Amino acid sequence: MKKERAPALTEGLRIIEKAVASDEPITFEQILAGVEMSRSSVSRLIKVLVDSRYLTALDGYRGGYVPGMRLFSMVRHLNHGRGKQFENLRMQMASLSEQTGTSIQYAVLDRAVNRITILHKAQCENSLHVAGYGVDVTRYANRHALGKLILANCSADEKAALLEHGNPVRRTKHTVMPGPELDKLLDEIRELGYAEDHEESGEHIFRTGLPVFSKDGVIAGAICCHWFAAAFDEDVAADLRKGLKEIVDAMDADVIGGA
Repeated sequence: MKKERAPALTEGLRIIEKAVASDEPITFEQILAGVEMSRSSVSRLIKVLVDSRYLTALDGYRGGYVPGMRLFSMVRHLNHGRGKQFENLRMQMASLSEQTGTSIQYAVLDRAVNRITILHKAQCENSLHVAGYGVDVTRYANRHALGKLILANCSADEKAALLEHGNPVRRTKHTVMPGPELDKLLDEIRELGYAEDHEESGEHIFRTGLPVFSKDGVIAGAICCHWFAAAFDEDVAADLRKGLKEIVDAMDADVIGGA
């Protein structure tokens, strides 16, 4: 048998291939059975893959693993040769973030795994509690502007799958749980064309955002501003949405959203 020069790299690639090929999250034991490494070595290797966002861990050790957003971003870039669109998006988000003193997040709906995942962000220095690249928003889609925008505009089956995967729980008095109250809120968001919410991690943190559609009108993702203020100001939110709309209008959602 040919001796591998970089066994950890080889086994890491096998793990990624296994995650991509599986219709369900792969468990630690399934990974362990498919590689020629000790349990402790596999554990360390998986941690590296998760930390570098090639894999996403679902609810910790026993929840299994799915392909991470770094992998999706890389594949889209390689397949389409359109990395410039990603760079343009980052530049526009950074510019708006600097001008408005807000942090901006862009999330995609990945239908292959029924997940809402933050793909890009632009963070200003005075904004708190901002999730980073590759963070799975599905688990709190019912209480996040990005999640609500996507839930409001996807199909009934997709909505049910997202809420099932998200396993939403009540966190604060601001939480709207799945059911008639959330359905009514999503109808309002769809009619308005935008979402606003009170960020539950702090009394003075707010969001406003817009949906992003592919050219054929299918929801591809959502983009939102996130800021810290003494009180919510509707005029400020409206001005922020104008800036977000300029970004959305300039997007090639078929490429960026992967719808």
